[in-house]
Amino acid sequence: MSHQAGGTVNHIRQHREAAGYTQAELAELLQVDANSVSRWELGKVAPYLSQQRRLAEVFGVAITDLGIKGRTAAEPAAPSQFAFLEEVPIAPIDRRVAASQEQWLRTRRALNKRRAALTEAAARVYGDAARVAGTTLLSRPGWLPDVPIDLDAVDLHYDDAPVPQVDGTEPETAHIRPLADLARAYPRYTIAIQDIARPRLFQNRLSWRPLDVQFAGGRGRLSFGETTYFATMDHHEALAHETAYVCLDADGQPTGRAPSLRELPFRRLVRDPFELGRRPSIASVSTLVVRAGSAPTFLLHRRDSSAVAIAGSLVHVVPTGVFQPSSILPAAKVADFDMWRNLQRELSEELLGDDEHDGNGQPVDYTVDPFAFLDAARAAGTMRASCVGVGLDALTLATEILTTLVIDPDVYDDLSRDFVATNDEGTVVAEPVAFDEVTVKGILASGRMAPAAAGLLALAWRHRGTLLG
Repeated sequence: MSHQAGGTVNHIRQHREAAGYTQAELAELLQVDANSVSRWELGKVAPYLSQQRRLAEVFGVAITDLGIKGRTAAEPAAPSQFAFLEEVPIAPIDRRVAASQEQWLRTRRALNKRRAALTEAAARVYGDAARVAGTTLLSRPGWLPDVPIDLDAVDLHYDDAPVPQVDGTEPETAHIRPLADLARAYPRYTIAIQDIARPRLFQNRLSWRPLDVQFAGGRGRLSFGETTYFATMDHHEALAHETAYVCLDADGQPTGRAPSLRELPFRRLVRDPFELGRRPSIASVSTLVVRAGSAPTFLLHRRDSSAVAIAGSLVHVVPTGVFQPSSILPAAKVADFDMWRNLQRELSEELLGDDEHDGNGQPVDYTVDPFAFLDAARAAGTMRASCVGVGLDALTLATEILTTLVIDPDVYDDLSRDFVATNDEGTVVAEPVAFDEVTVKGILASGRMAPAAAGLLALAWRHRGTLLG
């Protein structure tokens, strides 16, 4: 039976109950509070278009099956009734709102096109001492081990995450969040991304939030709590957009000057970027895959800016992926809290073309190929996974866990027969790249590398004797 209240008829409650979710569980999936779900079901307010798409995806129905209709005139509401709401009531868009959103989208597109130049501008804020080997990846003492550390020697710990003191919803970000209606701006940057930019790959999932990083005595210790992907993007992409707002001209071209913190109120609010407990941050595991032997090579990946929401148009290492469980089911949270497992899943998706483990299915069965093959090769010593450090993307301050996977030639050749040329996020460079001084230095000097990729490649080259020995 459909639920009717406030002049709106919808089937949200019916589909929620059929799917077996409580209001609280559905709210957690969509990163809203349970009161929002209740208001949707009562018809007091309509979800955003992006939230409607996500509801339809979760329920496995078409958006039209949700039965969400416009508000009728039978129950006019005073503006004060909506002051506390996060959702935007359905109404024709005003030209001033449209202009705000169009300007935001132009800046967003310029940001993705000029991400490398903007990252360089952001890196200047922190000085040369914070840079990893002159790249736009930032790090600090204690975050970079003296030598590569086998992943088995990097201990992962789970802690309760403190409430972020800075999350991207502050007044300092109001100027970079577009108008949702004439009364207010979008409350969160990610909602604007979903509604206005609409990237093909942009899903909210449980993610592990880095809280502390320590390397000493040949071992590593990384501490994590829980967060959601969108909660971190509200923070990271607001920082990036603010930098674009200051450092790009009216035509979307870089001005070339270094910004000051006075011009970047949100970045100034963050203070020390290495105090991970103060703010939400994503952790990505980026891996440089190296074919060992007398003439070692490595792989690169060109990210498609039309497909991905973050770091489009840059060259990255492959595989790379957010550190998060493969499924919302409890078993996955236990099995997947492991950097090796994360690396394996991303390799299977990005290099072998397997379906993405997007959080909605069953936990991964690691006893079958390609996972069993990778486990066996690693156990035999023909595939060696190491961590060379942790850093921060200077533009977004996202956390980057830097790993290498060095593979003996015969094992690599066996595995690479099934490599794909393209994946959902871009194109794998067709020919392996020579892991030699001229090539590495040339790539690093090109300015086209993602910060994590540049920092990782520079560190891998620094430690090449250990990695290839």
